[in-house]
Amino acid sequence: MPPDALVCLLSGKRMRCSTEQALQDDIEIVLAAAGASYIREHYLGAKTGRIDFMVGNTGLEIKVKGDARDIHRQCVRYCEHPSIDVLVLATTRPVRLPALSKPVFILDLSRAWL
Repeated sequence: MPPDALVCLLSGKRMRCSTEQALQDDIEIVLAAAGASYIREHYLGAKTGRIDFMVGNTGLEIKVKGDARDIHRQCVRYCEHPSIDVLVLATTRPVRLPALSKPVFILDLSRAWL
């Protein structure tokens, strides 16, 4: 699934944003219903860690809480990983990221509740 199609699929959906786990569960339901091929909690190695979802070569990271600097550092690590071509950051927090080494889409999930 192309990253822009992934963003469109998740945009406007009202999902439980109370915890990251609840949000991951809801996103998994949407992905499965769309017939998307994905891996949840994909381990990228000791240095990079675990990304919430891999959808093809697109990494999908979910953030409900966290400091903007910590989110940025995590996104940098994911973008440096060779298996990730594009990163989608799905968040309930307003976040701005400086240019990274790979394309990054930011999906504001709180907009669905407006």
